[in-house]
Amino acid sequence: MKKYAFLAASVMAIGLVAACGSEEAVEETGTEEVAKEETGMTADDAYSWLKESGLVTGEAEDVTSKYEGSEGLVKAIRTPEADIMQYETVEQAKKYEKPDSDTSKVVDNVFVLLKANQDKSEQFVQVLEAKAPLSAEQAAAVENHPFADSMNADFNAYTTAFYGVPTDERSMVYDTYVKDKEVTWTGTVADTEAMGDSIVLVSSDDYNGQDWSTLSTDNKELLPYTIVVELKDESSKAGIKNGDEVKVKGVVGSRGDVDSQFNWKLYEGEIVE
Repeated sequence: MKKYAFLAASVMAIGLVAACGSEEAVEETGTEEVAKEETGMTADDAYSWLKESGLVTGEAEDVTSKYEGSEGLVKAIRTPEADIMQYETVEQAKKYEKPDSDTSKVVDNVFVLLKANQDKSEQFVQVLEAKAPLSAEQAAAVENHPFADSMNADFNAYTTAFYGVPTDERSMVYDTYVKDKEVTWTGTVADTEAMGDSIVLVSSDDYNGQDWSTLSTDNKELLPYTIVVELKDESSKAGIKNGDEVKVKGVVGSRGDVDSQFNWKLYEGEIVE
């Protein structure tokens, strides 16, 4: 009898151990499922949804190595408008968020640093929270900043609109609608010799033929209406002279400013007329 009692007790003990092990396994599985849910959004998915919504453009560039040392970073993607960073946990992503800022947003385990389209930060959040692109109706309802209507204007109308943007919005407008964008502008040639690969244009009723040296020292008030154009082909300026009115095409590299008396700069310039 004792022998059988011992065997029965042993079987019961094994059953209890097995049950406990099963409960632990369930708990561990549950933990893994929760963790999986928290880290379910990937940088690649976020990029795809945002691109389909028209909020980011271009191909995704993997820049994970540039953020080496960022705790919990899984992957970082760069686009012209935003860097999209996937972290292991929500808490790690939130370390980099700036509350009440339109430049940084965190949804779940993904942190987005906006370099442009900051006026559409709410739509970035909307896409990531839904884990889906904007619908056609939602995309159609997204409004651009009023300056967008002047993006294709010639220099005078363009600068009038830009200098009219409220100061606290100007950096956002520059980053989103101006920087690295191609423009076609007209101006009067002020100097072809001051900079070897560039020409200087001015578009102002107050311009009286001053060269670059005079503009940058004695007439700085004209600099906000001055364009330094770095040409793709330096020899293309051989056919123009000071006082000529020319049209150029180029990519905006730096902006003019009335208060600081800064000039504009175009890169990859071409003389088109």
